[in-house]
Amino acid sequence: MCLIIIKPPDIDFPEEPLLKYSFLLNPDGIGIAFDYNNQVHIHKGYMKFANFLKDYNQIIEDTPDLKHHTMIIHFRRASRGKVKPELTHPFPISNNMEVLTKTCLTTDFAVFHNVCYFCS
Repeated sequence: MCLIIIKPPDIDFPEEPLLKYSFLLNPDGIGIAFDYNNQVHIHKGYMKFANFLKDYNQIIEDTPDLKHHTMIIHFRRASRGKVKPELTHPFPISNNMEVLTKTCLTTDFAVFHNVCYFCS
């Protein structure tokens, strides 16, 4: 099952040990979204932790006052579909396949999902 970390406004950013552990448990890709300037910024398709961590730190450094905004990070564990960058979450709300598979975009809404299985 995938893992979703939500950083609410004015809460510290998740630190590297938590992010690394999350990736080790859910190694099929990472995606991140944050609200800024009345838009949702999506960066996804990270298949290697080092690439994600570099961009994550750069986003935090380059985005003034990001601490005062919501950030969501999704660690994928594939249950359906192939393991490839464009299938990592989040997704914009769209019926346009070209938009859905972009790995860097700005949109009005982002969707993350998780699948739960219950066994008796």
